[in-house]
Amino acid sequence: MEGYYEGNLKLTSSVHTTGLPIPRLLAMGKEMGLALPCASTMRTQLAQVIMPAVDIVYLRRMSEVEAIVRAANTNRSIDLAMDGRYDSPGYCASNCTVSFIDVLTNYILSVVNMAKNMRGIDGASGRMEKEGVRRGLEALLAKRFMVSKRFTTSLGSNSQCLLISDHILLR
Repeated sequence: MEGYYEGNLKLTSSVHTTGLPIPRLLAMGKEMGLALPCASTMRTQLAQVIMPAVDIVYLRRMSEVEAIVRAANTNRSIDLAMDGRYDSPGYCASNCTVSFIDVLTNYILSVVNMAKNMRGIDGASGRMEKEGVRRGLEALLAKRFMVSKRFTTSLGSNSQCLLISDHILLR
């Protein structure tokens, strides 16, 4: 890309892909005496080059996945496995990710990321998974997927509420 040093883009892409925090990389570089781009340069590259490119590739691939899932499920409805993961155990989690997987093909159809400070969660980490499931199911229904069966791990004390709202949502 014109206007960007190739090495800097590769470094910033690697930081993003691995999830390494930029300050940690810069601290390591300082200890080793390496000349690295500053944090603002890497954040600018992320915003202007890397994230838009990732979005394009991701959306293209998800279109392919949706076509594969539709073709494999000839009865026009899918069996869906859902799994929620928190960033920490117990009742102090700040983030939750819910994945939606087609059981027949094992392809991930959707991933919903939730944070404790989002609307509808109101600071209660126990609400994140339930709300993530609701949002993910709504998104799949908006894409005209028909869900016949849903499988999920235990959602603790919210499981009864989820089953009731899930049932109403899918009717």
